[in-house]
Amino acid sequence: MSTQPTAEQWKALEEGLYGPFGRAELECDGYTLSLCKLQVAENRLAIQVFVDGLYRSEWHHTDCEQRRRFFCPEQHAVYTGQYRKALARMSKRARKDAGIDIDEKWTSYAATWPRFAPLRQHLKRENASIAIASVNGAAAAAAVAFRAEYVRCRQTGERFDPTCMDGWNAR
Repeated sequence: MSTQPTAEQWKALEEGLYGPFGRAELECDGYTLSLCKLQVAENRLAIQVFVDGLYRSEWHHTDCEQRRRFFCPEQHAVYTGQYRKALARMSKRARKDAGIDIDEKWTSYAATWPRFAPLRQHLKRENASIAIASVNGAAAAAAVAFRAEYVRCRQTGERFDPTCMDGWNAR
């Protein structure tokens, strides 16, 4: 039986993962999927995936159920742009005899997703049953309220004072 969250539930999940402290748990076809917003580089956040509370590096290089269902596929060209230009000058017959396909690609898999939208699309496509178990509402709700107040002040031209927000004391 196929069960998917409603549009409102997906929106609540996305808002729960907003900001630097977002966390959520999903039940996907018998797997418990933990989503955590983490800093992956300077000034860069991403959604880290933990399957049944675990992250195993072997899932990156072995073809397994966890990688197919939950990891972010990234396509890469086998040959760099400059090398492809050089190969393009070869005749097609020479490339064929050498077994070279200049458009060949390979796929790597990452346990981090840069944005929520592609993660949602991938989960919908690869899993028949998805249920939202929990969303870290406290930090997420504060972050959403903070952003909403910021946007409201920008639109109305008012001065934004972050110290007046509940839960956001800048001192």
